[in-house]
Amino acid sequence: MAIKDASTPLISASRWPWRPTRLCLLLLACACLGRAAAGQSITSERAATVTALSVQHRLWPPSDWGPGRRTDDWQADLITRLIAIGRIETAARISQRHLDQAASLSDQQTRWAIRLSNVRLTMLQNAPAWDPTLLQRASQPVQELLGADAEHPRFWWLQAQWARVDQVASQYCVDQWNLQPESHWLQETALDLAIRSANRLQTTQTHLQQQHGATTSPWRNLWQTLTMQLAQTLLTQSHCFPSGSPDSIAAATSAIGQLRELQSGLVPDSERADETKLLLAEAAIITGRETDALQLLKPLADPAGRPATLRQAVALQVRAHLAAGDLSAAETTLATVYPAGEVVTTGDAGLDLARLAWLIESVLQGNHDRRADGIFQISNWLDAIETTTGRYARRRGEALVFGRLPAAAEAFDARLLAGQAAQLFRAGKPTAAAERFAQAARGSTVAREALRYAQQAAAVWHTERQIIPAVDLLLEIASEHTDAPEAAQLALQAAWLLSNDLRQDSTAEQGTEALRKILQMTAETWPQTEPGRQAADWLGRSLAAAGRYADAAQITLQLARPITREVLEQAIAWWQAALRTSQDDSLLPTVIKELQVAAEETDPQTLAARDAAQLRLLLYFANMDDLRRWSAGAEPIGLDPLDAWLWQVRREGGMTNPPSVPDETDNSFVVRYKDLCQRLVRDGQQHPEQRQRLGKLLIQWLEQSRQLSNGIDEDRLVLWLALAQLWSGQSDVPIASLENYLTRHPGDWTAATEVANVLSQSDQPAAQTKALQLWQRLSQGVPQGSPQWHTAKLAIIDQLIASKRTAEAKRQIRYVLLTQAALSDDQQRGYQQRLEFLHGSP
Repeated sequence: MAIKDASTPLISASRWPWRPTRLCLLLLACACLGRAAAGQSITSERAATVTALSVQHRLWPPSDWGPGRRTDDWQADLITRLIAIGRIETAARISQRHLDQAASLSDQQTRWAIRLSNVRLTMLQNAPAWDPTLLQRASQPVQELLGADAEHPRFWWLQAQWARVDQVASQYCVDQWNLQPESHWLQETALDLAIRSANRLQTTQTHLQQQHGATTSPWRNLWQTLTMQLAQTLLTQSHCFPSGSPDSIAAATSAIGQLRELQSGLVPDSERADETKLLLAEAAIITGRETDALQLLKPLADPAGRPATLRQAVALQVRAHLAAGDLSAAETTLATVYPAGEVVTTGDAGLDLARLAWLIESVLQGNHDRRADGIFQISNWLDAIETTTGRYARRRGEALVFGRLPAAAEAFDARLLAGQAAQLFRAGKPTAAAERFAQAARGSTVAREALRYAQQAAAVWHTERQIIPAVDLLLEIASEHTDAPEAAQLALQAAWLLSNDLRQDSTAEQGTEALRKILQMTAETWPQTEPGRQAADWLGRSLAAAGRYADAAQITLQLARPITREVLEQAIAWWQAALRTSQDDSLLPTVIKELQVAAEETDPQTLAARDAAQLRLLLYFANMDDLRRWSAGAEPIGLDPLDAWLWQVRREGGMTNPPSVPDETDNSFVVRYKDLCQRLVRDGQQHPEQRQRLGKLLIQWLEQSRQLSNGIDEDRLVLWLALAQLWSGQSDVPIASLENYLTRHPGDWTAATEVANVLSQSDQPAAQTKALQLWQRLSQGVPQGSPQWHTAKLAIIDQLIASKRTAEAKRQIRYVLLTQAALSDDQQRGYQQRLEFLHGSP
């Protein structure tokens, strides 16, 4: 197989031979930004490049190219830096674009395939749970190149990367298994991947040896790389078994054999020789030979040596001391890296996890004055690891913690409880996870943490359709931390969860009332917050939807802060709806009082809107006596034509023609139209002496506004017009209209009673006769003694009284009182009052 420039590694591990200044980075960033300044578009990837270069510029001091600078390819370092700052998707898009643009079978194509594979490996490591599709995506770039040409020029490097994908995925499964010991399928998956990786590496080694002689230049470097990678895979395989088990020791022993063979051909004190010693030390720890490991590590832990080697050596030294049970030595070793005083992470996952292991053993052996303090330090250290190294490193740390600390120790700190809750959720135990999150929320003294854990518990419970515990916890934690900025939103979230659940059962009135109490509590507790205002508005709309308009208006004015013009207008609209559906004129004084109190501290414009609304409420909903009394001294200034006409009709007793109806009307005008008609009808019912005048005015208004019939009940219009015609002195036309109305509603009790009531309000003999006949027919069509029967009987008696037929009215009353023993209190009172009206006491 032909290999192009086989002696040159695709990605060099050496530092650059020259040391450019940070000016290079700034110039490159400026070049990207300059395109945007020149009017050219700047993509999200280019923006990410600028961000990454800026990060490098800040982190790398002028005296050196900076930490982690290990290649002579700035693009490779850009990808690394993008991953470091969390822009993994951007790194993947850049790698994919370069891979697509690279020439087929070129070194550039291979480089970008390997980079894309590594970026996707990072995605796999960051995944919250094992996902086989992420493994397939990570290996896809190299598989496609190998599948395109069986004799690819960089065949060996692609095979090595493919094996690395399986090895990293195996280690990920090991970490997940440590978090979920009962999930044996994770252990089996990890072992399968490790074996597959090892087999691929061994096969590659064999073919390389057969074709090129791996111990001769220029293939020696590749052979050494494959051998070291195989040793790493065997060490990963050893972690697929319980610590100290024969299988674990056997895999580590095989790794030692590979490393010894590799070590014999290396230049002493070279970087690769040091890396080999580190792997040998790790294998020695696994096989229980801590003393041998410490001897190997001693020269590597020299502070004057390579920084990366030093960190790995110290981490392994700590592990060796802990394995030997020497906490003091482990602490002394850590002090060489972590100075006394405030402790911060190094950003090296292996070293930071080694210190975590020392903290855990210190707690277990009681080296801390207080056990809770040790747990607190562990939680702080896990937070620091996540901040500097990422979620994957934190999960590895949690695996150490939960594998060593008993459950009683975990209960000392809410953050560990939350971590274990996340572990339970990933293990497919959502209910247990939610309960543990709830414990963390109740146990945390930090408001922000408690609120976050409560949200997590509620989210898990919600997925399990356990709504009540989720709602209760959210309200409990929000109430305990009312000063926290997020508390109001937490309470509103509880309302949302309950509301969403109630949609599945619209008949759950008890749940609806519970929801309203939550909304009221939220609005009252956090009135100045956006969630508080949303809760007040939601509560008002909920009450209005149930037809409780007065409650909706009242609660809105009580809870909304501040009272804006929009809030006031909404409350007034609900008050109007309440007045419209109420037959009680005493409600209006309550409305006026509420509006006066609510708007006392509002701005002048809102006050003006309130005053105008009050005047309109009086015009449409106050009876004539109250209107004259409450509007004494008021001037109808600023009224539109319709309201001004109603003022003249009701306040001044005028007979002016109604205003013209606009050609285009909105829904609000139609609502006012209905309110006006209803008001004039009620005025006529309350003031019989005004009926002729009001009837004529009502006829004029109804006839010239027929175009508004769309949106108004046609039956209501017929009844209103017939009533107005009867009041104005007509009889034949309205009676014919009402008979036609009954023909269109055969057998309809409600329609018949409405017609009878309209006829009863006329002093025309023909109308009174028709009303009496209709009521008699209605009484004969229902069971005797039923509520409908008594309604008809009382109406018959009233009609007889209105027609001066008092003797017949008395006979009807006495008949009912003698034959109907089971009268309700209201029914008994109704008959007795009419009898007393006719001729005193019975």
